[in-house]
Amino acid sequence: MQLRRYAITGLAILMIAALLAPGYPGALGAVTVTYEESPYADTIYRSANFSDIKGHWARVPIYRMAALGVVRGDGQGRFRPEGTLTREEALALVLRIAGLEADAQVAAEVLAQNPRTRRPQNSQMPATAEQFWADGYIQVAANRGIITPAEQADLLNNRNRPAQRQEVAAWLSKALELPAVYSTGIQLVYSFSDWRDFNP
Repeated sequence: MQLRRYAITGLAILMIAALLAPGYPGALGAVTVTYEESPYADTIYRSANFSDIKGHWARVPIYRMAALGVVRGDGQGRFRPEGTLTREEALALVLRIAGLEADAQVAAEVLAQNPRTRRPQNSQMPATAEQFWADGYIQVAANRGIITPAEQADLLNNRNRPAQRQEVAAWLSKALELPAVYSTGIQLVYSFSDWRDFNP
């Protein structure tokens, strides 16, 4: 009887220790991401299982945005949280936030069937599909007036330039159809010392 009591007590201690262990999914402070009732749960999990955000201050919001399909990794299992966004990556984020992902995918399929030969800038070799992953996003953004024709041409020819905060703010405003700011709200805009430099 005494041995049985020790065994039960020992087992209870082991179970409590296991629950509190950092590697256990239910451990205190551990981030557990659950995707329920989605036919794509496995795909979502694999695409959101980034190897380089463990311990990062923004890991929980990154997981949330990945679960919503807004952010994606680099295809190598990394998110690159300290990296710089290119303009095409920023535009893709804007369109995903605005709920235009499906439109961008359809546009990409149509563009992929286009008989014209795509070539990277300054190259005689045909391009690969990976180089033009953002074409659908760019096309939808142009069709909806989120980007101007000049921005569209620039995006298609200068794909890897870093995004600027002003252009991302303008794209978001247009994509989300935010109303213009007038009267007292404009005072906030004028409070920025560089407001005259903004070029939407």
